[in-house]
Amino acid sequence: MLEPIGSKRAFFGGLLVLLLLISLCSGALAQDITKPVITDITAGVPVTGGNFTITIQVTDDYAVSTVYAYPYFIIPGGSLTVTATLMTVMPNNLYEIMLNVPLNATELKYSIIAKDYSPNVAITDVNSLPVEDNLDPVAAVTPAVLLNMGDEYTFNGSASTDNVEIANYSWSLNYYGGTRKLNGLNPSFKFDVPGIYSGILVVRDPWGNTDSADFLVTVLDIESPVADAGILSIVFVGNVSFFDGTASTDNAAITNYTWAFTYNGTGVLLYGDSPIFVFWTPGVYEVTLTVADAAGNEDTAFMSVQVLKNSESEAGISWWVYALVIMIIAIMIAGIVIIRM
Repeated sequence: MLEPIGSKRAFFGGLLVLLLLISLCSGALAQDITKPVITDITAGVPVTGGNFTITIQVTDDYAVSTVYAYPYFIIPGGSLTVTATLMTVMPNNLYEIMLNVPLNATELKYSIIAKDYSPNVAITDVNSLPVEDNLDPVAAVTPAVLLNMGDEYTFNGSASTDNVEIANYSWSLNYYGGTRKLNGLNPSFKFDVPGIYSGILVVRDPWGNTDSADFLVTVLDIESPVADAGILSIVFVGNVSFFDGTASTDNAAITNYTWAFTYNGTGVLLYGDSPIFVFWTPGVYEVTLTVADAAGNEDTAFMSVQVLKNSESEAGISWWVYALVIMIIAIMIAGIVIIRM
């Protein structure tokens, strides 16, 4: 019995459709082995305390399923946390994620994973961007220091702070007519000269942000002056007696000269390095010189003033004349002897 021609046609038609479907499916499966293509078009650099957007373009032969970002910030001394975040779909095959940049971050790292519906998976290498620090550090130092002359002082900048780190400590000290430069967290300096000295600490972070703090160092003078009033002064009644304390010395400067003696039962005070006084009463007067510096350090010296009567002055003049003649003769004899040698 012969099969109807219509049935044969239906059978072959169905078989042809099945083969076509199998061919299409096989072609589709063969073509959908390509991974998505990820292109990082992120622009700029993250800035501390601000927002930063990672922008990715993902293309695929058919359709992209999901795109994940794995961002994390490097924070000195902090823990590392990596969180998978689904990126927001934008027009033109773009995907974005906005991040809040921590104040103490130094670097942003991230990788991207994209999937299509096959599912094929594409994974990028870890990208790294430095975090730009736009925050100034804060310089801090002891504002006033009190020292004794000869003390060595260690400065301390450890109270200075920064959102990330301080890379440099620079100290500038105005000392004894010049500027001394010191570096480091705790530099030391010996103060040998008394006075009041100003200075400034400048701190700098790795991005060049700076701050400064002023300070004063007061160095106390603890060294006493040395008084020198001479030994003996001989004057005649009614003549001017000249006192001379200019041979006195001090490590800084003598600011006061006080001469004290008793004259005719009354205390007398004279001031200055070279005062004068007229004695009308003969005798020997013991004089005390007290010198003081700006810090209040003092020293004393003693000398005598011999006041002669007029008759004593004549004898005194004769004695001094003889002494002068003898001295001149001795110098001449010594010169002759040296020439002959």
